[in-house]
Amino acid sequence: MQYGATFRSLRRSKGLTLKQVADDVNSISLISQFEHDQLHISTERFIHLLDRIAVSFDEFQVIRTGTAKSVSEQQIEAYLNLIRYSYDRLSHPYDHEAIDQRLTMLERQNEKRYSLQLDHFLQIRHGYAHFGHPPYLSGIAYYLQNVDQWGLHEMRLFKQSARLFPLAVNRQFIDNVKRKSALLAAIPGYQRELFYVYFTAITAYITQTHFAEAAQCLNLAQREAKKAELADISIFLPFMAGWLKLFEGAESEAATLFDQTLTLYHQLGMKHHETVWQDVRRSEIAHYKANEPSDFFVFDGI
Repeated sequence: MQYGATFRSLRRSKGLTLKQVADDVNSISLISQFEHDQLHISTERFIHLLDRIAVSFDEFQVIRTGTAKSVSEQQIEAYLNLIRYSYDRLSHPYDHEAIDQRLTMLERQNEKRYSLQLDHFLQIRHGYAHFGHPPYLSGIAYYLQNVDQWGLHEMRLFKQSARLFPLAVNRQFIDNVKRKSALLAAIPGYQRELFYVYFTAITAYITQTHFAEAAQCLNLAQREAKKAELADISIFLPFMAGWLKLFEGAESEAATLFDQTLTLYHQLGMKHHETVWQDVRRSEIAHYKANEPSDFFVFDGI
């Protein structure tokens, strides 16, 4: 379904007329032409229209395409699922051949139909394969340092790369996110992603034993949470604080903070969340007691 037709369907489903949706930014005539695919409108006008009918961009994409993910994101997810499947089959060897074949397929596909998102992902995978060789990540770092505006793609790109970048580069990127936080929080669909960037950066810093930087990121997330009305984020923040305290050596304080989040999950009947993060807690405690580094997590949800 086209963008205009999808918007018209959503507007009507909410019982809203063109007159009720129109304002100084988008006139009745402009909206009507857009709905009938007679006019292309700017991203700013489109986001404003979605605000007028109280629909986020992600929700709009689900209705328009049946998925909130782009074609490139679906291809990337299929590749990562293959890795997870191979990794989870504990009684079988890691299937490097199948994974390499899928990666080669993605590279060939990107040559035929170029996608900036897929290109960056492929660079990241090569970066992991050749850990410690900066040239594989220099293109991604250059892009993130010089792009005018960070959107969802840039934030997701940073999350995937955070563990590989040097401390100074990560500091710069977190400052970039911090400067744009007010703008990002005001755009539908971006607010939670902002917290996922902070949470990912915290685990990257903990993995690298940069605890002061992890604490700064946690403080940023806590300050933003006071302005946002996101219950799931507020519930999870003590868990992130406990994660940091654990690897700082404050085991008792960490246990109390972990319990705050897990107890709320239990009381609210959020059994899946409770199970998942209880497992993470046990795993991180085991790493800490064995004097091993913390796991790095890329947060796409909680």
